[in-house]
Amino acid sequence: MEELTIKRHDSPEDKSLKKEIEHSSPTLDQSFKEILKSPLKVKDTKSQTKETLVFNLNHTWLNSYYDSLILRAGNEDERRNKELNEIYIKYRKAVIGWMIDVGDYFQLDPITTHFAINMLDKIQPNQNFSRLEWQMIAIANILIASKFNENAEDVPNLHTLEEITQQKINNNTLLNYELWILKNISWRIDDVLPINLLSVQKEKMLKNTTEKDHKKVDELFKLAFSFNEKIILNYQFNKFEVIKIAALSLFLAVKNSSYTPEWNKFHEELTQTSTQEIKTFIQTHQELVNTLTNPINEENKKEKTESTT
Repeated sequence: MEELTIKRHDSPEDKSLKKEIEHSSPTLDQSFKEILKSPLKVKDTKSQTKETLVFNLNHTWLNSYYDSLILRAGNEDERRNKELNEIYIKYRKAVIGWMIDVGDYFQLDPITTHFAINMLDKIQPNQNFSRLEWQMIAIANILIASKFNENAEDVPNLHTLEEITQQKINNNTLLNYELWILKNISWRIDDVLPINLLSVQKEKMLKNTTEKDHKKVDELFKLAFSFNEKIILNYQFNKFEVIKIAALSLFLAVKNSSYTPEWNKFHEELTQTSTQEIKTFIQTHQELVNTLTNPINEENKKEKTESTT
């Protein structure tokens, strides 16, 4: 297989190459409008039926697995590159929002989509990549994560990806993009992410509640996953520890859910984060946290107003 060489135009003096990329992508602002055009806008008509993650482990094995994730998360935090280049930051939200839509459209496990986004954060395309290269890298990340975390029959198929992107995709070219990405991330696909911890926390809570309360737990974690998705869209949260982000997602879900008691010792033990640690985090980064809760607060105010009229 011929190895892919992604064009990186690092030298401003290389005018011929710069002209070539400008021809293929006049401006990224204009080009990203094209990237976001897809049948994904009708994804809500496709019902989401897959569970986030199901563990067939007893208490001992589940606790052991969770402890190993916590340990790995701490080690990976130390080596994670948390600095993002300015151009990547500018387009990151639009691209990963599109990736989330693709994941939802194919009914991928949310962990799969988060793996793909985490790999994109490692690659960090910039202005030296054309619109087509940005899109191919995003697609290749989704496919790598899917092949790693999904059953074979659930991996997105090339034909549908072509329909979504409204362009012909050469299979060999796509495979070369995947290989290029894997080499650039040193084949590290399965970093421990906040959603990994949340998924196990959900299973641990289910095992500690009666069956009649399982629906409440499902609703609680649906909200926690929603907060975590908002967090992953905002690059400013990248600098924080994975354990803290998972705890914050669940804490906000508990505070904004009517299905569970107030945050208590059980939640502290579950997240391995004290109430004081979370409150200090929120107070220190109040403005940032408000970006996650403002829409919910407005909705709650509206519901209260309607209930009193």
